[in-house]
Amino acid sequence: MTATFQRFAAICAFLAALGAILYAILFIAIVEGAGKTTYEWWFFLLMAGGAATIPVFAALYVRLAAIDAGMALTAFALALLAALGGIMHGSYNLGRLVTPRAESIPAGFEEISHGVLRYAVAGLALLLIGWLLSRDPGLPDLLAWLAYLGGAVLVFIYLGRLFDFITPGDYVSLLPPIVYGFVIHPLLYAWLGLIFWRRAAPAVAP
Repeated sequence: MTATFQRFAAICAFLAALGAILYAILFIAIVEGAGKTTYEWWFFLLMAGGAATIPVFAALYVRLAAIDAGMALTAFALALLAALGGIMHGSYNLGRLVTPRAESIPAGFEEISHGVLRYAVAGLALLLIGWLLSRDPGLPDLLAWLAYLGGAVLVFIYLGRLFDFITPGDYVSLLPPIVYGFVIHPLLYAWLGLIFWRRAAPAVAP
């Protein structure tokens, strides 16, 4: 993996971390009854965030393939599906908002499936990545546990949406997505970005 790509992956990871915080802020604003413009930015960030995670997971695959190539490829495939889910959901709903007579456009796949790609598949990807990270002696164990936690929370959010015990009308039930958006996701991606950036830095001669 070249230093150029590691820097690119690091920048994407930092952007994904920042985007998650902004996304969570907009989510709270929407729950409080924000208008159409907030929805437009919310879906744009979902679309852009999904795209930003792809180089991050590609860099992780290159590194973690040395530990278990099959598991690393499976994790990357799941992560790619999750990213595409975010891109499709964000772009589809953004298009509905800016298209005249949007009420005639049916709900998208991610809405009907209650976010199976963005939550369930993304959660499974993070759980696999956490397992691989825990076997990498060059990375801190806490990073692996953070990935485990993120994966578990995402799967829980999917189940909550599927069985309707996580709803916008119940503020207590929204704690898992809010904690994930404000804490887990930004910390995980910022940490990965820092790791990629440091490894891309040229070695300093003694």
